[in-house]
Amino acid sequence: MMVGDSINDVQAARAAGMPILCVPYGYNEGRDPRSLECDALIDTLAELPALLLPRPLPSGNAHCGRGGCIFSSCAERGAVVR
Repeated sequence: MMVGDSINDVQAARAAGMPILCVPYGYNEGRDPRSLECDALIDTLAELPALLLPRPLPSGNAHCGRGGCIFSSCAERGAVVR
């Protein structure tokens, strides 16, 4: 997993085949990180641990997190991975 704030970060993560989380601050080359095609946008790094901790899938639902799980451990349990 990579955490970034720019289009270069998103492209590097995609090229490496890894999930990318974006933060809305930092050196972003003039492009608002909220407009980037990242897997999730977090307001602060303080949110990161909660995304990394394992959690059960909601019953009757094939995904977890914000519209789809980006973690392979959830995919192995049948979750949709973007």
